[in-house]
Amino acid sequence: MFIKKIFSLLGIALVIWGVASFSFLLIHLIPGNPVDQILGDMASAMEKQKLYYALGLDQSLFQQYLHFFKDLLHGNFGYSLYNKVSVASYLKESLPATIELSLAAMFMAIAFSIPLGVFSALKKHSIFDNSFSIFSLFTLSTPGFLLGPFLIWLLALRFPIFPAGERGTLMHLFLPALSLALPLGAILTRVCRSSLLDTLAEDYIRTAKAKGLSNFKIYFKHALKNAIGPVITTIGLQFAALLTGTVITETIFDWPGIGKLLLDAINQRDYPIVQACVLVIALIYVFINLLTDFAHQYSQANRQ
Repeated sequence: MFIKKIFSLLGIALVIWGVASFSFLLIHLIPGNPVDQILGDMASAMEKQKLYYALGLDQSLFQQYLHFFKDLLHGNFGYSLYNKVSVASYLKESLPATIELSLAAMFMAIAFSIPLGVFSALKKHSIFDNSFSIFSLFTLSTPGFLLGPFLIWLLALRFPIFPAGERGTLMHLFLPALSLALPLGAILTRVCRSSLLDTLAEDYIRTAKAKGLSNFKIYFKHALKNAIGPVITTIGLQFAALLTGTVITETIFDWPGIGKLLLDAINQRDYPIVQACVLVIALIYVFINLLTDFAHQYSQANRQ
């Protein structure tokens, strides 16, 4: 068991190193550079050379990688190439916004998906079940860059109920959270329905029915308790995906999260911010997956 944990930790460290190295190479291989972005096309060759030297971009790619990795081992993400503000300060501002948005979306999705999943399973092949299956399929097949603008048009322009952008009150949070919650809720509903149907087909459920237990006890005390494992796993994986994949939604709704920060940094070729964002996203994804594994193992132990 101890050796297994050691190998698991080594695997995590290897993944983090691989992500950090890949992000470093990828951002440096993208056409364009921050010097041209900062100075523009009218700058002289001498001015560009001075800025290359000041930013350390005159060194070889291998030397830059060594400096990057050395700073990373000391927990130093560096400074923005544009204004010399520490990357850590950018992360402190953007990461809470992404966490807030992801938690709101997850709460909304869970609030309607589990009841709908249970009801769909209990009313299998009913009009409600078939209608919701069609709706969930439509929601899942609609990309975020279409769903977000549609919600803005419907609930901010056509019926001006909610503000359309920026971060402020709970009213500002609703539309971007809903944009993320709808496809997520469709996934959770389908998983909950499928898991509950599989559980209801188990022998011990038929035994409970033969003993004359009430439907409430059968469904909610026995079936739902044992069907919740796959739902917990899906919630964990999808929450990790929310935290690490909100770029489109944050951009559409002008939400100042880490996804929007990453996209802006890529467009500006701000290497330190891009590398830090990708690394933080990878760390979050790995950490949440570990928590999900523990939660799934705990639910399986209780089931047994």
